[in-house]
Amino acid sequence: MPWVRIDDHFNEHPKLAAAGPLAWALWFAGLAYCNRNLTDGFIPWSVAHALVSWDFVDGDDIRSIYVGSPMTVSEEGQVTSRYVVDLIVEAGLWVETRGGFEVHDFAQYQPTKAAIEAERAAKIAAGRAGGVASATARATADARASAKANGQAKSKPVPVPVPAPVTGIQGANPLEGRDADARVDP
Repeated sequence: MPWVRIDDHFNEHPKLAAAGPLAWALWFAGLAYCNRNLTDGFIPWSVAHALVSWDFVDGDDIRSIYVGSPMTVSEEGQVTSRYVVDLIVEAGLWVETRGGFEVHDFAQYQPTKAAIEAERAAKIAAGRAGGVASATARATADARASAKANGQAKSKPVPVPVPAPVTGIQGANPLEGRDADARVDP
């Protein structure tokens, strides 16, 4: 599973400082979407506008969240995804393209699809090689144990009990010494 790689001084970068905290939320969500879906930094338009819900942000009190123009909120006074996307695009964090947005310099800071797939393939191959080595080691150990057990069986046979006939006990075998056709009188 890929991770989003963020510098711990991200907010000091001029582009991010200019965009403000609302843009940070959507920018982070966009990076997570790209890494989770291996899009190499492409965010479809419909996804970009649905990554974060702005319903809880009051447009009348927007100055406490981000200093901006009241013209950038909806008629109902709510912050819109278009407003926040525009902040990100104006700051140069996303580039608007056909069908969506490209995260600026994505491959410079985040793992690409090719790199992630190569890492996954290497891990699968290493796991497979480890499994084969483990199976080979178990088979070798089993063969040695079997050879050792066979060697012990030949050198130290275990006696097998053989039933011995019972003699001298009356009634041990009711047919012993009698003719099978003979009638028994009490």
